[in-house]
Formats: sequence, structure tokens, C-alpha cells
Amino acid sequence: MIRTPDKYGSTPDVSTVSDKASSPTAVGNNSMRFKRKRPPELTDIQLEDIKKEIKKQIEESLKLFTDSQISQTNTVINSLKEVQQIINNVQCTISYLSEENSNLKKKIEQLEAQAKLDAEQRMVLENKMEEKQICDRKSNIEIKNLPLKGGETKKDLYNMMSKLSENIGVTIEK
Repeated sequence: MIRTPDKYGSTPDVSTVSDKASSPTAVGNNSMRFKRKRPPELTDIQLEDIKKEIKKQIEESLKLFTDSQISQTNTVINSLKEVQQIINNVQCTISYLSEENSNLKKKIEQLEAQAKLDAEQRMVLENKMEEKQICDRKSNIEIKNLPLKGGETKKDLYNMMSKLSENIGVTIEK
């Protein structure tokens, strides 16, 4: 019996092929393939250690972030307190100025009312004074076109008035 030649030219017994890890060896026409080595299985203890390390790093990151946020929040709160204090000072100043403004308006109104009363009283006094002057003029005598003498005295004027009163028949008292 004759055997038919191998179609593929490979050795059917794989166990006879030498196993080299660095490179595949060619046997006949076929080359050998290597399977990818699997990483060694991690034990439960190693997994727990990795989990703890990751948890620790996350906690540290969160703590840094939280501290940063707290610091920024404190800065903002301090700034807001300063702004609030400034606003309170401005409000106090505005209320003080408003009160002063009201007081000044009242004083202005009082002064205007007083000025109006003073103006009315001045008018009354001026009218009275004018009436008195008119009454005083009624009892006065005005003499016009008398020749002037140099160095006239009151005595000279009195003598002239007494002569005039004798001529018109009216008695004038000194």
C-alpha cells in the first residue's frame, strides 16, 4: 500500500516540535505560532491593595479640591462681608444726609415765612412813617424865594419868622 503524500507538508505530531519562546520555528513548510501570554492572575489581596491605593489617591485629590474650594469660599465670604459693611456705611450716610436735608428744608421754609412776615411788617411801618411825615408836613410852613444872607443862624431864622407872623397876624410859638 502506498500512502498519499501530505497535502500540507506539516508534521502531524506537534509534540516533536521544539518549543522556543523567543521565535517561532519552521517545521517543514509550516511556522509555529505563539499564544500571547496571559498576565498572572491577581490575588484577592493584591486587588484589595490596588483598591486601597486608588481610594487613597481619590481621597487625597478630593481633600485638595475641597480645601481649595473652602479657601476660595472663605475669600469670597470675607469680600462679601467687606462689601456689606461698606453698603451699611453708605446707607447710614444717606440716611444722615436725608435727615439733614429735611431739617434744612424746614429751616428754609421757616426763613421764607419769616422773610414774608418781615416784608409785610416793613410795608406797614413804611406806610405809618409816610403818614406821619404827611401829618408833620401839615403843621409846617414852607417859605420859598427868600434871599440868602451869608452866615445865617437859627436865631436869624427865628427873628425872620416872628416878623412874618406879626405881618400876617398869626402867633407862632418858639
